[in-house]
Amino acid sequence: MNISLLTVVFIAACSIGNPPFSVIQLLWMNLVMDILAAAAICTEPFVGRDVEEGEEPLQRVSRKERLIKSVMWRNILPVAAYQICVMIILMFAGQAMYNEPFDIITESLYDKALEPTDRLKKDTLCFHTFMLMNIINMINCRVVNPNESNVFKTLLDNPLFIFIFMLEMIIQNGIVLVGAIEP
Repeated sequence: MNISLLTVVFIAACSIGNPPFSVIQLLWMNLVMDILAAAAICTEPFVGRDVEEGEEPLQRVSRKERLIKSVMWRNILPVAAYQICVMIILMFAGQAMYNEPFDIITESLYDKALEPTDRLKKDTLCFHTFMLMNIINMINCRVVNPNESNVFKTLLDNPLFIFIFMLEMIIQNGIVLVGAIEP
């Protein structure tokens, strides 16, 4: 998420002049993906490998060993590329969804009557889409074994993961529906 988030904010800041996310929204994104996702994933039960005769059940990991394995990069980079592509399309072509296209650079967030403009609606759509992509991606992050490809196999084994996942979905949808976070 951090790769795609930094890339999207950088591209938007350099081209449009303002990112589609407010500071509060960025804080919510980091809370969801850094703290709550880590809590959900770290509560997964340990699945050890089969110990052969003469081996120790737990082996130490060297400090020189890579923290992010190649299978993790195999999962991270395509998801980041997908998220960046979706967000670029929404940022630059999202105004095509509205009846009257607007200028994505000069359009203000609110009109003179303090009603939200189409740009604010587009930025909210960008925020909600980005968050849903990352909340759903928590399911993919649960499997790092290079031989395992079914991410749903043990999905229901961890009730705390399910609780945090559902809590994030409810809060995220509530934020957008209520309009509590506005740029």
